[in-house]
Amino acid sequence: MPRFKLFNKTKWDTRALRKLCMAVIKATGSTIRHSILVRTKTRHYNQYHGRATLNGSWITMFVPPTERRIRKFETVVGDDGQKHISGKHWETEQTKFHPKSFAQVLTHEIHHNMGLNHGEMVSVEQLEVDYTENIVVQKKAEKQKPKINLVEQRFSHAEMMLKKADTRLKRAKTLKCKWQKKVNYYKNKYGDAQ
Repeated sequence: MPRFKLFNKTKWDTRALRKLCMAVIKATGSTIRHSILVRTKTRHYNQYHGRATLNGSWITMFVPPTERRIRKFETVVGDDGQKHISGKHWETEQTKFHPKSFAQVLTHEIHHNMGLNHGEMVSVEQLEVDYTENIVVQKKAEKQKPKINLVEQRFSHAEMMLKKADTRLKRAKTLKCKWQKKVNYYKNKYGDAQ
């Protein structure tokens, strides 16, 4: 079983990405212990590309984000019969992850890790990656944050701070008593001598 480290800095599911990377590494037959960093590419939404060290082990893969913002324009026909842009707004659209494109680029980058140059490889589009048909990469499931009862939390904090204040007050009284006894002692001892 190939060993590699996956650093997922995207909102795509890490388990599915790990499964896809495992399948690609097995198919290439690479024995290098790869470190694969997966990052979001925001400029070109549907492009997959990567970087790799030649004869190394590091690979950085750029993938599209899970959603993208699209600017929408509304057109209306005016009184003069001409079309005019009446307003514009942004809409969010979910993007789809393409395991085949990811696998092709990752295979290409693994070949760079194995020491191959572009002249020694076929183009990315010509790489056969039929083993990715059954792999689906979804968006990570959102973690539900537990609701915190702020009143209860603030009440317990206030009780704790009151207890600390009582402790400090008791210590201050004890210290005052200690130093008052010393002052009285020295007053009695040296006050008589004067």
